[in-house]
Amino acid sequence: MIYYKNCPICKNKNLLIIKKNFFIEYSKKSYYLCKCSKCYHVFVKNPPNQNCITKYYKKKFWNDKIIINNEDINWKKILNKTPGSVERYFRATRQYKFISKYIKDKKKRILDYGSGYSPLMFIFKKKKFENLHVFEYDQSIIKYLRTQGINNYNKKKNKFDLICLSHVLEHVLDPVRFIKSLKKNLHKKTLIYFDVPFQDYKEQFSENCHLHFFSKRSMQILFKEFKLIDYNIEIHGFLDRFLLKIFFFFYKKFFFEKGKKITNPSIILKYTHKIWIYIKNISFSNINIFISRKDFYGIFIPQ
Repeated sequence: MIYYKNCPICKNKNLLIIKKNFFIEYSKKSYYLCKCSKCYHVFVKNPPNQNCITKYYKKKFWNDKIIINNEDINWKKILNKTPGSVERYFRATRQYKFISKYIKDKKKRILDYGSGYSPLMFIFKKKKFENLHVFEYDQSIIKYLRTQGINNYNKKKNKFDLICLSHVLEHVLDPVRFIKSLKKNLHKKTLIYFDVPFQDYKEQFSENCHLHFFSKRSMQILFKEFKLIDYNIEIHGFLDRFLLKIFFFFYKKFFFEKGKKITNPSIILKYTHKIWIYIKNISFSNINIFISRKDFYGIFIPQ
């Protein structure tokens, strides 16, 4: 077991324990949540080991969210199969709009790392980009995406023009080592797009499978050999905050044990989810319920 004595990002020794019984979805143990006084990075001090993490993402993570029984099912239908997948598609639409300012050539090599069913690659393909690759632990997803013309990244020293890390960094055991492992796939002008939840450890309800919670400072230290050329941190307006309070009031009252999984799956819950997607559409709300509420995202390039 890893037990961090220093911040895993900046190596500062001055750490504050902010929660002693932090729950992680795929483990029965209790964890400590710490905050670094220097870079404000929040992280699990005693995280699960790599075998536990890998096993979860290979077999369970996506099976709990999207169950596919027919390999021939239309890709767009998969991306709209559940309220959570609908929200991921909305997020991918926002991501493409942000990224497309910096990449125009349709022949550029693009990698979506930790892709899931990759709504982002679906949009790139729809926009006629030709050289699309994914890396995903779940081999059933890789098999399906191959049928849609998406290439599987095999960790060789192939260079990419754009690497997308959408909601990946918060899940990895060691972000510093992970970024170093990507260097073999970079050239001098490779763009790295990152997207992470912003301070979701403060949320009343979340997926509870994140090991790291980045601040702007800790993200810049992680990418210290790169230059941040653009970024955004989402904020909630009055309507968004109002909708969240109402929705989570009912969730807490009828469906949730605080900070844990849904305790009473039912037909009521199913239709509550569908009603939420309808409300989200007609209100033009930017908030999410089934994925992170607010995101911090941006683009780095090598120095």
